[in-house]
Order: sequence, then structure tokens, then C-alpha cells
Amino acid sequence: DADKLEKIISNILSNSCKVSENNGKITVDIDIKENDHLKTVNNNLTSRSDLKIHISDTGPGMTEEKLSKLFDPFFSEDNRSNFSSGIGLALVNGLIKLLEGKIEVKSEHGKGTDFYISIPLIDSAPEDKLYPNKFVDKISDKNLTAIINNLEDYEPDEDTIIREENEVKYEMLIVEDNQDLSRFLHKHYSKTFKTSVAGNGMDALTKIEKSHPDIIISDVMMPVMDGNELCNTLKENIETSHIPIILLTAKSGTDSKLESLSLGADSYMNKPFNVKELDLKVKNILKYVEDTKKRFAKFDSMDESTSKMQNKELQFITSLNEIILQNINDSEFHINELCKAAYISRAHLHRKLKKSIGLSTSEFIRNVRLNEARKLLKTQKHTVSEVAFKVGYDNLGYFSTLFKKVFDEAPSFYLKEESTN
Repeated sequence: DADKLEKIISNILSNSCKVSENNGKITVDIDIKENDHLKTVNNNLTSRSDLKIHISDTGPGMTEEKLSKLFDPFFSEDNRSNFSSGIGLALVNGLIKLLEGKIEVKSEHGKGTDFYISIPLIDSAPEDKLYPNKFVDKISDKNLTAIINNLEDYEPDEDTIIREENEVKYEMLIVEDNQDLSRFLHKHYSKTFKTSVAGNGMDALTKIEKSHPDIIISDVMMPVMDGNELCNTLKENIETSHIPIILLTAKSGTDSKLESLSLGADSYMNKPFNVKELDLKVKNILKYVEDTKKRFAKFDSMDESTSKMQNKELQFITSLNEIILQNINDSEFHINELCKAAYISRAHLHRKLKKSIGLSTSEFIRNVRLNEARKLLKTQKHTVSEVAFKVGYDNLGYFSTLFKKVFDEAPSFYLKEESTN
């Protein structure tokens, strides 16, 4: 199968080129070994010969530990380097098994690596002298999915797919310098997200300035700016601190995980990772964001709505709430006044509130006022008109309309409730 053979050779050569230094040497030897007694697993056709391929390089080689993980998807050869096998070698291993062949890898740290491949050449008509070189048909591509653990053509389960009403997609930013992994994640998530990619943290910041994504999946080890620095930069900036970040890394150990989480990462996964597990992490994080938005849409109290928010977000929302409460009886206190007091631009505040709690700035101000109004009504110490004036509404009819829209009850309901008791 010429197509499968090309994928096998090109992927091995590609990885050899990645690890070889300037003036390094890569050698390919090909031979055919006669064998008249082999039969395939799937049929009774006799194999007349084996294709033998030997690819060697003068690269850095690998330890036994690294060698044992070589065919794992997205295997990273060295935690200190930016090299990763992507899905290339996992695909090679799967294709060779599909062709009923064998692959053996020998490597010595500091001296290079050797790949030994053996693939049977099957004659589909061994007794037909008119067609001595007729071989079996190409193997269907549909078999590849199972071979490489569903990575190449992975379809998420229905319960892991993230969708909004009317099929409006969330925005996802993938920050990854390994092109294989970047392409795979982009292809996978573009089915349910508006997806963009960046090659390092600095490129990501440029993209985020133009459009705040709903979630970020980022590698940790990258050139220019790594994932931890990107995470810290975003979480320290009040305009972007609400964006959830999942960090992926080939580094192992508790210290590495704790470092990323201490910088504000919302979740952390080691490479190689399970794609379905990553899907579920994405789903759960976005579900939490949506639940937060619903709580704020008709919140009973600030404490209840912010109880599960991260410290940075809690501090910001609480500070906005306090600013509004300090000016609550001022009917002229609106968006511009809040932005000035909070030292944030109107556009950035609107975008942040929309992304983090699902409310526009005007809706947030309205809800804080009305929430305070309900607290006052529950004390049974004020009339509806007095409460409306105390929370900044000069027009009683307008106040009553907004109150009922948010709480599904007229303001007078709380007074009647007490008198009934």
C-alpha cells in the first residue's frame, strides 16, 4: 500500500530530522527478503517476501525509559526541549500493525537511533503467471481510527460536545508550538468551537487583545513565552483574569502541577493525554461559567453568586458591587461613573462582565440596585416608593417593571407577604 508506506517513511524521517543537529546523518537502507512460507493473519495468501527498511540517525538517542514511550501520542523526548513526536510515531506504529508488519527501535543515549521495519509483500494471485506483481488492494483508511487510539479521526461523544443555543459557538484559543498537536486540537475542536491557534504565549496575547476567547488550552513549554508566563500574565490582568486556562505539559511531578495551579490555571493535564478527558474538562469548566451567569442573572445575594468564583474575580466583582452600593441613591450614577471609579474602560468592563457573569454593565448595575431594593423591602420598614428612591429610581413605575422582570414578583409582594403572616 503505497499511501501507507509513504506515511510510515515520511513520519520517521521527519522525526529524525527534528532531533538531528546540523551536519547530522540520516541513512535509509531498503531490502527485500524472500520468504515462501508466511501467511497473513486475515487470509490464506502466501507471502513471497518481506520488505525490510532500516532508518538510522546520528541524533541524541534516547534512554530506555524514553524509548518505552516512543509510540505514545504526543510523546515529548525531553522536558527541556520543544520536541514532541505529535501523533506521527503513534500513526507509524499503527500503520505497520495494520499492514501486519513489525517495527523495532534501538537507541543509545548520545549515539543515535535505529528503526527496523519489516512489512510482508503479499501476492494476491501467487499462481497466476500473467500477473506476477499483482498485490492486494489498499487497506481502507477507516481502520486507522482504532489503531491510533482514535486520535486522527476522533469524534467526541454526544455528552462531551459543547454547544450553545442556536449553535452559537464558544471561542477557543489553542496555544501550542508543536504543529502536529496544534493541527489535531484545532481540527478536533473546530467542530464545536470558533477555534484559533497561536504558536507561543506572545502570539496568544496578541490574539487575545483583539478577541477574548471563552477558554484557552495551552502548552507549558514553548519558546518566547511559555504557558506558565502566559497564564500568570492573563490572571494578573483584570481585563483577562476571567478567561479559563487548561495547561498541557510533558513535565511530570507534583511541583510542576502546583506551579501552574498557583499561577491561576483552571486545570492541568500531563502529556500524553486522553482526549475524552480533555473534552470533559472543557465541558465542566464552561458549564461552571454558564452556571455562574445564571446565578447572576437573578441573584439572591452577592455572597451566594460569588461563593465559587476565583479570588481575583471575586475581588473585582465585589469591588464593583461596593462602588455601586456607595452611590446607590444617586440616580445619575451609570456606566461611565462606574468605569471611572473602577479604573477600567467602558469597552473592557462590558466585555469582561459579559464573559464572566453574562450581564452587560447596565444589567449588572440594575441587578445590584434591585437586589438591595429587595433587601430593604424584606425589612418591612419602607414603602415601595421609599425603597425605589433609596436605590436610585425616581420613576416608581419603571422601578416596579424592572423589579418584576428580575425577580418575577412585584415589589409589593414582599409587603403583602409580611401582612399575610
